[in-house]
Amino acid sequence: MNASDPASPANRPPATEPGTRSDRTTRPRNAGRAVRSWLRSRPFWGGLFTLLAGVEQITAPFTLRGLPLVIQSPQAGLTSVIAITMIILGVLLWLQPAQRVFLGVVAILLSIASIVYANMGGFLLGMLLGLLGGALSAAWAPTHRPDRSLKPSTDPSPEPSSERSASAIADHHRHGVPHSSRSTTPGET
Repeated sequence: MNASDPASPANRPPATEPGTRSDRTTRPRNAGRAVRSWLRSRPFWGGLFTLLAGVEQITAPFTLRGLPLVIQSPQAGLTSVIAITMIILGVLLWLQPAQRVFLGVVAILLSIASIVYANMGGFLLGMLLGLLGGALSAAWAPTHRPDRSLKPSTDPSPEPSSERSASAIADHHRHGVPHSSRSTTPGET
């Protein structure tokens, strides 16, 4: 083969270049890992249920043709304020996972307030979604995966039970317990 031949191995692009076949097969796997990692690093389901509660509360009057009734009531403004705040809380739960407890408690309080101010909490469905989303958000804790580089000790010889370790002796000295060099059993003095 000639070096100027386009089919020669010297003229083929490396397998890691964008647009090559191997790049197209690894891209979805990496994207899937990135999405899973993003979902695990924040209270996703709590934010989703909170956001859906706000959407349900704001759309319920429009879907049931109750708009004239809602507009004439003095609480029409509060319905929109509560629903929009729930939507904002749902998005903030995704963007600010460190504030999950505060945002979850606010979502729970707004869901309870929506019974009175937002058409019985979006006809109870919006309130239940908000309570569920707020509870999931407040209870969510980030998962920490153990470092895979740290391997457990493979020392086959365990420490004899009659000898005390240095850390146990140090603990006894800190707490004022005298140290004895030999182990005593209950019948021994």
